[in-house]
Amino acid sequence: MIFFRSILKKELPFFFACPALLWQTLFLYLPLFGLFIYSVTGYSDVTKSFYFTAFYYKQIFNITFFRIILNSFYLALFSALICLVVAYPIAYFLVLKVKKRYRTFLLVSLILPSWTSLIVQIYAWMFLLEKDFIGLFLYKLGFISQKFHLINNYFSIMLGTVYCWFPFMVLPLYAVLDRMDKKLLEASADLGASRFETLKNVVLPISKPGIIVGFLLVFIPVFGEFAIPIL
Repeated sequence: MIFFRSILKKELPFFFACPALLWQTLFLYLPLFGLFIYSVTGYSDVTKSFYFTAFYYKQIFNITFFRIILNSFYLALFSALICLVVAYPIAYFLVLKVKKRYRTFLLVSLILPSWTSLIVQIYAWMFLLEKDFIGLFLYKLGFISQKFHLINNYFSIMLGTVYCWFPFMVLPLYAVLDRMDKKLLEASADLGASRFETLKNVVLPISKPGIIVGFLLVFIPVFGEFAIPIL
């Protein structure tokens, strides 16, 4: 009995992880495996049988598809970089400048729009851009001499991807910076480092894992994004 208890105690985390592993296997790995099999096989109406083919992979080197892939890469890269540039100061401000009792409220306020359906978010931005509220506002203030078109271009696509995937950049950065020992900042200041030097030599190296995770969490989905560009 003691032996079984020790085994159960030792393997308890694995038992709790089993449902998640089963779910991931059934709804992620098996569909991916089926998609891979479909990508390397074809069906002959003559022989009524399946055969191996690399036709779909050869299409990657077709100039048309290659441009599409390259275009998607640039869109994902710049979207991730914009999210990083905007999210890092916000995460830094939340961790170091805001009192703990207010952080949760502000963090939830940042990620609250992501609880809404992605399609609803896109249509909301489509309505704002079609009505040209931004261009009209800038025109009235005198920042531009004539109103400009804000939809069905790279600007609108970039705006949509940054808005929808922005929370996935903030959360990893916030998590890493929140675990940072604040005494390191005091030690850096005591040694005569400026705020910029502290940011460069202390904060940035510590937040590197959050930057990498956040960048990948934005870059990978945007690279395969379909709904935002097509709408």
